[in-house]
Amino acid sequence: MKRIRNPFFMKYSESIDSGDLFLRLFEPEVLDILNKEKIWNSIQTIRSSPGGGKTTLFNVFTPNVLNTLYRLRKTEEYNECFRKMKNIGAISETGPDVLGVIISCARNYVIFDDIIPDENYSIALFFTLFNVRIILALMRSALELKGLNFPADIERIKVIGIPDEFHHMMSVSENSTIGGRELYNWACENEKNICKLIDSFDVPNKHDMYGRNLQLLLYSLLLFNPQNLLVDNQRVADKILIMFDDVHKLSYRQRHSLLSQLFQFRPKTSVWIAERLEVLGMQDFFGSDGTVGREYDPPIYLETYASSIGKKFEKILISIADRRVRLSNSSRIASFSDCLKNELLFSDIKLAEVYENSVKIVKNRILEKTKNNSDYKEWISEREKFDGSPREKALSWKTLEIIINRDLNNAQMKLDLGIPYSYDELEEREYKSSNIKEAAEFYLAVEFGLPYYFGIDELTSLSSHNIEQFLYFAGELFEESISAELIRKDYALTPERQEKILKRSSSVRWNELSRRVPYGSNVVCFLENVCNYALKDLQKGTASYPSAGTITGIAISVMNKDDLIDSYNNPKNKAYSLLANVLSSCLTYNLLEMKDISQGGKKWTVLYLNRWICLHFGLPLKQGGWKSKTLNELYKWCNNKVSQDIDLNQISLY
Repeated sequence: MKRIRNPFFMKYSESIDSGDLFLRLFEPEVLDILNKEKIWNSIQTIRSSPGGGKTTLFNVFTPNVLNTLYRLRKTEEYNECFRKMKNIGAISETGPDVLGVIISCARNYVIFDDIIPDENYSIALFFTLFNVRIILALMRSALELKGLNFPADIERIKVIGIPDEFHHMMSVSENSTIGGRELYNWACENEKNICKLIDSFDVPNKHDMYGRNLQLLLYSLLLFNPQNLLVDNQRVADKILIMFDDVHKLSYRQRHSLLSQLFQFRPKTSVWIAERLEVLGMQDFFGSDGTVGREYDPPIYLETYASSIGKKFEKILISIADRRVRLSNSSRIASFSDCLKNELLFSDIKLAEVYENSVKIVKNRILEKTKNNSDYKEWISEREKFDGSPREKALSWKTLEIIINRDLNNAQMKLDLGIPYSYDELEEREYKSSNIKEAAEFYLAVEFGLPYYFGIDELTSLSSHNIEQFLYFAGELFEESISAELIRKDYALTPERQEKILKRSSSVRWNELSRRVPYGSNVVCFLENVCNYALKDLQKGTASYPSAGTITGIAISVMNKDDLIDSYNNPKNKAYSLLANVLSSCLTYNLLEMKDISQGGKKWTVLYLNRWICLHFGLPLKQGGWKSKTLNELYKWCNNKVSQDIDLNQISLY
């Protein structure tokens, strides 16, 4: 197989035609998201933000990939994928057991709503064209699954047991059977007539030839079942799977009509639906029970699933990266981890000097703050006795400064007895504050220009549970690594170089943001205000939150959620409609991640920043810290860059 310079830039599974290439890049652990007890006998909806992996999941069930997997099932590289596909009933030792067909909804069907004012005719045109394309796609896939050519071998197809109500429409023979050639010609003729109508911009006449054949029913899924679709008089597969992709691209009426018929008629074929989160309204995001959407068959939300499996998803991302590396034309890089140096070289003389200088600066700052306060005398004395590496000393002094800052901020709440704190109390405070060392590391990095955003753990955190986002940042790092290899330099990127590349890449995404999402300028303004608010909190130097010392999210109360939903849905209440649209856009495009939290007897919806936005603004990547805000405050953040009195050059002055 031909090697590729940078396989990370192959971001879209739609562009990968080779079944072998697709399988080499596909991570079979992704299949664990599917419930084998439900996927074949219920309508399954799969949702995510762009790049979540919906189409990739669909593609593994197509004839090309299934045939390739069966052919290579004995090969070690594909054993795990074959085992998992066999376990869910998609393939067996005798061959593929499912006929999978992807039906794209991104083929400009919305034009019917634009050119046809009559709603019934518009929907009828949509379903008529949609039906014939489903029929053609089924026949194409059936032949492909059997290793035959479409349409050359179309005569080898036969559909038996067609319901009586379709006989006249499709010119079915008396024995309820139609041959592949007849069905193919009938479908092509209908497709040609509908397309001709679209090109002419004419409104269909009730008495014209194809006006009489217009259908308000998704009959194509009622025509077919695993028992009646034959090739060479043999069943094609035990199961038929119709996968509707990009359903969000349909108009509101088209999507509503399609879903209504699917859930009403429950076809004998298996049906999966893939769509982006943009189909959801504010009431879906902020449901009263904390769930996103409430449908008869609960949808799968890919980012939510990725978040729920924690470390397992990180391993999936690393495996995906390793698969791409193995496909590259590099002769020396064996795995993605080879490209990254995950630790600072603490033996480096320049780095040691930075840490030694930081000890002096932090120590002097502590002495200045406490010169009239004897409470911390013993703590400072013990720190001066501490013997360790320059880095260990720097962390110990920074940790001490954070604890003293916290204590000074709470000075009004304590009783001054004039007795210095014991060293045992310092150790107890360090022990109880599990995040303090991580916060100290982050604060030192910010103040003294040390790299912080580097290593495989930080990179997987940057994904924010989105595979395409991970591939974007990993691809930029790999490009640098493979370029270094070509000129015979060290291809393992230093922490400093990694951080520089990641920051540059996040800046590119930020600069494109206003053009990529609805309400782009307001979204940018809102996110900038959230980040500046977090930076202002960072200046306190108290590391009061689990996320390495500062907030990375804002929270909305239950009462505020109800007001927001009403403002989104009620034309008479537009008080917060802009805010509702901005938040909806942020959630749809994975710029904010929503979590429901109970604290202090109250329920909150916390909106955490996507990690790449944290990177861009110099915030820690960990979640945890948040503060509640009123709708009025958040609304102001959508329109104006609110001054937070932040001096980025003074962040170090804790």
